[in-house]
Amino acid sequence: MHSLFSQSHLIKKIELQVSDIFSDGQSSFYVLSNNILTAYNEDSEETGNRTSDSGDIITSVDVKNPFKILVFYGHINSFRLLDRDLVPVSDEISSEDFGVFGECLLIRSDRGGYLLWDEDNSELIKLNSDFEKEYTNFLRFDDPIIQLMNRKSELLFRTEKGNLFIYNTEKSELTRLVFVSNNPIFLYNDQFCCFDEKLQSFFVLQESEFGPMSLSLEFPVGSQFKNALCLNEIVVCYDEEFLY
Repeated sequence: MHSLFSQSHLIKKIELQVSDIFSDGQSSFYVLSNNILTAYNEDSEETGNRTSDSGDIITSVDVKNPFKILVFYGHINSFRLLDRDLVPVSDEISSEDFGVFGECLLIRSDRGGYLLWDEDNSELIKLNSDFEKEYTNFLRFDDPIIQLMNRKSELLFRTEKGNLFIYNTEKSELTRLVFVSNNPIFLYNDQFCCFDEKLQSFFVLQESEFGPMSLSLEFPVGSQFKNALCLNEIVVCYDEEFLY
């Protein structure tokens, strides 16, 4: 973990083979390693961990609401809600309950309830807080969607080839961004951001002819981080062997 502002310095280094990292955008971050989800506070102290009781593989985690963390098991298209201590507060729920039998993504909606992306039918399904279907929208993309994010009235879609699209739910407008990202997008200061593994730098995504804006942060010379995200005044990143 590195300090983001003023002169950056290393806070902690943990030997760990990391699959992915997530942030609630506030004071906690979560690390997925060997199918174990571990929670850390802003002091980089471990506060809980969880693995699947049935051995199902965790493919994505939505921690926007830290009191109801959404864990998705993509290979079987089911999900479960956990509390802030990573203790289950719901049974596993299958996407088949909503008529979705192929590949899909599920996230929490900023407008309440959930958003379910049905890849086979190019269908965006809005579910209420009781997981009841409210409405659907149809959107077409050239390649499969592998990440879906929500910021107020905007949805960000990231495709398998790294193409990025913003869908405005109020205007029903779909815009393609000029930036391409092979790394997951995250929210920082209410902005869509990403880490560029090749350039070892952060970018803020913008719907602008000028393209993405770089965040001012210098990593150590020779660093080879696979991914990173910002959280308040710290940066969490990882390479092949360590979590920083």
